[in-house]
Amino acid sequence: MVPRIELDGVDSLDEVVTMSGVNLDLGPVWGGTATLELFDSPGEELSLLAPHEIIGGYFRSVGTTFAGGTTLRSGQ
Repeated sequence: MVPRIELDGVDSLDEVVTMSGVNLDLGPVWGGTATLELFDSPGEELSLLAPHEIIGGYFRSVGTTFAGGTTLRSGQ
């Protein structure tokens, strides 16, 4: 188990949550052409996720401190 997003000392594993962040630090944005290759494996069908068209690739460094959040749905 892992701690819940609310940081109330209760453990959980299966939740849909929102997250709150503070101290955001953004780096420069880089863009260009891109390719993506996904291959099937015995346990996953990753090639079904392959896009039909790639219009570009982008990279940006993002740093933040996560400061709790809210549970939208619990799997328990």
